[in-house]
Amino acid sequence: MVSRRSFIKSSMVAGLAPGLLHAQTADRHNDATVLVVDGDCADTRHFTRQCRLHRLEINDSIELVETLAQGGQARLFGLTRDSSYFIVASMSALHGYRLTYHGVHDFRDGQCRHQLRGEPDAMNALVANLPPAGALWTCALAEALPRLGNTQKAALIDTQCQAASATARRGHLVSWCVERV
Repeated sequence: MVSRRSFIKSSMVAGLAPGLLHAQTADRHNDATVLVVDGDCADTRHFTRQCRLHRLEINDSIELVETLAQGGQARLFGLTRDSSYFIVASMSALHGYRLTYHGVHDFRDGQCRHQLRGEPDAMNALVANLPPAGALWTCALAEALPRLGNTQKAALIDTQCQAASATARRGHLVSWCVERV
């Protein structure tokens, strides 16, 4: 069931979609990774501080949909709530992107469980680094970011860490990568 918040956000975005479908295309040769985060979350702020890539940060859904519509970015990587990912999943294919990596990071029960789907070598490397990172799992994710995506094949990998989130907040986040087809 979709939450009220997700419904409202997706309804707003759906209202903007027809106009954005006709938006002018920006520079299609921009290879910089756009980093999409929920800025009010301590885990995502920690993740952002650890990323070493040149990046443009997007913190709201409207800006995200505009970026997808312009199509100037080759790659978008996000660490967001489900509601933002719902928008990405709904809108990215319309604008010529495909999902190349997806992760669910669940820390609602005091433990941190990661379910990851992506290129097997990159997933195996990330899985090897998550347990030692424990509560600082966002550091392992930031370090793996350059290798995530760019894949034609995917594997589902489940791992579980016996650690709380770095902020002791209960909830879950979704990490994802969409790339220009």
